[in-house]
Amino acid sequence: MTIDFKVFKGSKDGSIVESKTSKPDLTGDQVLVKVSCSGLCGTDEHYRHADMVLGHEGMGVVEATGPAVRKLQKGDRVGWGYEHDS
Repeated sequence: MTIDFKVFKGSKDGSIVESKTSKPDLTGDQVLVKVSCSGLCGTDEHYRHADMVLGHEGMGVVEATGPAVRKLQKGDRVGWGYEHDS
């Protein structure tokens, strides 16, 4: 089974576009979060012309977890700081 969802990312002309994507079932300690808020800042300006999802420092609700996840469950509210080197 695959999980379908939408993201917002940069494009060649620099506009932000909505895109649909999918991911295979979650494995290991992976967590799928439905993001409700995400920061956009100067860092995202560097990726506005790239085919790359924008935003960081987000928050949302856990939608699904992989089989090795022990501390989160569907419905939990989560948030995270700036992501890098990932």
